[in-house]
Amino acid sequence: MLSLLVVALVTGQQAQCLSKYGKTVCGYGCVADYGLIKCAETPQGVCKADSGKITCWDPPGFRGQQPYAPALPEPGRFGGGRPAGANCVTEYGKTACGFSCVANAGQVACAQTPYGACVSNYGKVQCWDPPASHCVQGSAKAQCISDYGKLACGYACVSAYGQLACAESPQGACRAEYGKLVCWDPPHAWPGAPKASCVAEYGRIVCGYGCVADYGQIKCAQTPRGVCQSNAGTITCFDP
Repeated sequence: MLSLLVVALVTGQQAQCLSKYGKTVCGYGCVADYGLIKCAETPQGVCKADSGKITCWDPPGFRGQQPYAPALPEPGRFGGGRPAGANCVTEYGKTACGFSCVANAGQVACAQTPYGACVSNYGKVQCWDPPASHCVQGSAKAQCISDYGKLACGYACVSAYGQLACAESPQGACRAEYGKLVCWDPPHAWPGAPKASCVAEYGRIVCGYGCVADYGQIKCAQTPRGVCQSNAGTITCFDP
């Protein structure tokens, strides 16, 4: 009970206690059904009753009062209250909770953060969440695509030549050319930085920033502030 009080004081959300079936359970979003009572452990959690069971879910990182994405202070997201879009989905007696939930052919799945994405097709479900370093205010939400009987999730996703590919960061880039798919991600996360780009020339695909193609060569800087220049048949790139 002390931990519930601490969370309530920090987030401004009120914990509750629910008594039914001769039992008392305390927490958040409590649900009673089928002779059961369950509660989420944090204000951001959700609970759902279905098919004789109750499923409760809490976003990762909240149980220790350290939100998954501390740079999101807006009420109703990660600064207090339930993150926007958190819900549960049920199909054929299976329940999953989280974000961007999907159900298909008796399967259910949800992303674990608001930045994640899910897709359902071809009798399959798939969800993907970006690394925590990419989950900060202003970051783009991931995407999922389906084609050729396959599913893929990430950023800047492309589909071609019977293949799917996605970058793993919001600044990443992908390109399909010359019968192949190439994706590239910057070596570090720079929230708010521009997206990288890919250049296809001379039968090759190279990705990065400030890319230059000349004299049969292609080179790109590896950081958003990097620069490249061609001179006398040589391309030189510099990253601060």
